[in-house]
Amino acid sequence: MSELDSVIGLSSLFDEYGTILQHRYLQEQELVLCKCETAIVFVSLNGAITDSIPLDQGETLVAIHECETGCQILMRNHDRLCLIRNTPASAERIDFSEPDPNSNSAVWSPCGRHIAVGHNYDSSVSVWRTDNGKLVWKHSTTWDMDGQCLQRPDLVVTSWSRDGRYIVTSSKYLIAWSVSIWHSESGEMAAVIK
Repeated sequence: MSELDSVIGLSSLFDEYGTILQHRYLQEQELVLCKCETAIVFVSLNGAITDSIPLDQGETLVAIHECETGCQILMRNHDRLCLIRNTPASAERIDFSEPDPNSNSAVWSPCGRHIAVGHNYDSSVSVWRTDNGKLVWKHSTTWDMDGQCLQRPDLVVTSWSRDGRYIVTSSKYLIAWSVSIWHSESGEMAAVIK
């Protein structure tokens, strides 16, 4: 395929699905995932569209997890999360059980059976099951600033420990950062580093 053919392929992607808003290279599958205005589109390295998943208006991409069987895409639609599992054979959509309007980051557990999600506005972290979208637990950090806090800091999930026992999050308020370590099974805070 020539360079011109690739440009034509991308132009038809724009014509059919709108502007590319986010993208990520999926190394295991050698595909580029493009979150466009109306769909998630998978594009091969030669520019051919291999698959697409239609999106509802207002859906935003929170996180992507590449696994051996394909990829999992965490989306937020207004006040709900949903997980899209995409494999070469099919795409499955799992709507989460509880409202979650403020998610900003997500990281999958090492086994892939859970997702830790960080939240804006309430400085909380939640853990969800990937097989059925059920909430396992949700807890907030405590910010004791004698009422001087104009707004609670956003909490960002950064990683799981390799053994899956802990979740690491970070928060920033003005110029101060803190790191929190959570027990993944109970949601209890194990340590705070300020």
